[in-house]
Amino acid sequence: MGCRSGAASNPAEFAPTSQQQLQWPKWGQHHQNRGRTGEPCDGPYATELLAPHGEWIEALAPGRRAAIWRRMLDVHADAQLCADDPDFLDREQGIPHLKGIPCTVRPAAA
Repeated sequence: MGCRSGAASNPAEFAPTSQQQLQWPKWGQHHQNRGRTGEPCDGPYATELLAPHGEWIEALAPGRRAAIWRRMLDVHADAQLCADDPDFLDREQGIPHLKGIPCTVRPAAA
């Protein structure tokens, strides 16, 4: 069995779809168990990832799946948090973001 990557692989790891995902176990549990357990997703990035994941599952056209996969990857990359450490952060234009990963700057929710 070969390694699958990109649009051909299910982007479930980018969305709260499993309680095994340590960044959002209760939201993943809620999705995995169809709302019987866990907590409804209320995080802005996590919520933004659930709908496209459902779209990816239903999409049949490879081009459509690729577009959804890339959108989910972008949102997921923007949501990553790390310690304020120069080994991880690039302060290009005065905005810290993970080195080597393009980002979109959004104001923090109040």
